[in-house]
Amino acid sequence: MKIQKNEFKTKPVFTANMEEFIEKVVWPFSPQIMSRNITVYIAWKNEFTCKIKTDWKMYELILFSIIQNSVKYNQFSGSIILLVDCQKRKEVPKSLKSRRRSQGSRNLKEYIFETEIIDSGIGIEEDRQKLLFQPFRELRAKQNMGAVKDANIGMGLACSKEIVNKLGGDIILKESQRGLTVFAFKLPVMV
Repeated sequence: MKIQKNEFKTKPVFTANMEEFIEKVVWPFSPQIMSRNITVYIAWKNEFTCKIKTDWKMYELILFSIIQNSVKYNQFSGSIILLVDCQKRKEVPKSLKSRRRSQGSRNLKEYIFETEIIDSGIGIEEDRQKLLFQPFRELRAKQNMGAVKDANIGMGLACSKEIVNKLGGDIILKESQRGLTVFAFKLPVMV
């Protein structure tokens, strides 16, 4: 896998319309969302209108993986909330300073771009949460899983964690219980 071999290359570009971008990531799940009557909300924690520079292809892969699970394990008539925030970074690590110089981005400001995915799904049992980001570990919950039949191999969250780490960010399961699961990932970006 290129990520593990450090052959991983990022291609940062600017984007301004985050809502449109997120809708594009959610769109492939529309048939499942509509058939299960799931409501999807996209919201900003704070008003933010600047253009953000990061590797949006990698962001899309991370978000796709988490949304896929949110849809698959959600309740009928459930909801998914995507909560987006961008805050000025307090301290810039040396690795990002050198990357910023090499990309000709000296005048840009460092920010942390956080995305929370909150769903009303079946939750993840506490004893299985430690396995979440391990490869080949699909965590099928014991309850209400009769409707979920697929051939996944459990690589989505493991790959997402590798990508987030390579981009200098962090991904966590903030909370999980029946009816509420919250994943969050943070990426350093330039504005």
